[in-house]
Parts: sequence; structure tokens; C-alpha cells
Amino acid sequence: MAFLAYTYGTNGIPFPPGKEYLIKLIDRKEIERDIARAQELGADWIIALPHFGNEYQRTPSAEQKELVEFLLARGVDIILGNHPHVLQPIEMAPGEEGDRLIAYSQGNFISNQRDRYRDSGIILILTLEKNLTWGEKELKSIAYTPTWVHKYQEEGKTQYRILPVQKAIRDYEAGADPHLTEADYRRLQEVWEETVNWVDPGRVLQLQEGIAENGDTQVRW
Repeated sequence: MAFLAYTYGTNGIPFPPGKEYLIKLIDRKEIERDIARAQELGADWIIALPHFGNEYQRTPSAEQKELVEFLLARGVDIILGNHPHVLQPIEMAPGEEGDRLIAYSQGNFISNQRDRYRDSGIILILTLEKNLTWGEKELKSIAYTPTWVHKYQEEGKTQYRILPVQKAIRDYEAGADPHLTEADYRRLQEVWEETVNWVDPGRVLQLQEGIAENGDTQVRW
């Protein structure tokens, strides 16, 4: 698997002198070279991680779509974007070796931003399969877990938790999470509707309630 990451810029922060190699900007010629090298080295899956798009815009921009077309045309299999801080729809694109995934923006994972749409995100769960006899590959399944950043007070300190939305709603209804308030519950319900109706309106992806097999379905800082 080859992971190729690029960004539109650095918010005005200069590159460390002599260490410009630490950050790859969106340079089409360099991207083409990187993809070609990944293919030459035998990567079965090429995954691009573009840092692009307009902040707080819930639909992909023309520039995002154009870059996605550029990446797909050169053999990228999966595109996992970020930067807008809000969720943007997931799309599928046909390819010679099966469907390819485009996630323009996965929202915010851990963040102090509390405005609507900025306090939530998703965790994508992809199953990739390769037939070792015939060399065929397949994006076997795509699932996602809607998440919400829960900000609350405990022992005089501000705490943050990443909660899987569906489980958090059920925990509140069962009285199983003392940190969740009625206002949190209402926001969790809103996040659920905002997420499933926006990210995957056609309901073609799988929903996964938790994010860990050991039963610990929250990430906490």
C-alpha cells in the first residue's frame, strides 16, 4: 500500500530551512512522479491524502473535484481528504479494477470547534481484499462510524471525548453515561441526522456503531 499526502499550503508557516522535503505541496508534476513510482514498486493500493478544499464548506469545491479527477486518472484507488473541518459527501468512482472511494472531507475528529457541523466527523472502516493467486484486488466493504466531540467538565477540568454517535445516544437513553446531558443528547440526535443524510444520502455504505472490537467504543483525551 502506498500513502501519498499533499497539502494546498502551510497557512503562511515557512518550511524549516533545509528540510523542505518534510512537506509535500500539491504539485501535479511531483504527484505524477510519486504515483508512477508507487506503481513501479508494485503497490496494490494507492491512497492519496489531500489537504484541500474550503474551510466550513459542506460541498466539495471545483478545485477539489478537479484534483480528484486528476488523481483518479493516474491510478489512485482511495482518496481520503481533509481540511474543511466539516463533513462532505462520500462518492464512488468506477475503475478498471473495481470501484474507487472518494472521501472529500471526513470532518473534525478531535477539536474544540463547537459550531454546528464542526463538532462531528466520521471514522471510515475499509476492507481491502487481494486474491494472492490471481492478483485481483477489491474494495470489499466500506463502513463508517459517525463521531461527535463531547466537551464537558469533570473535577473542575475541561475534558474531551470522541463518542460514536449511535452508541452515545443509546447510552444516554439507558442512563449509562452520567456525563451526557439532555442538551448533549439533543445534539447527538442532530449529528446523527446531519451525518447519515449528508455523507451517504443513498444509504449505500454500512453503518458501524462502535470502533473497537474489545467493546471500548470511545476514544478519550
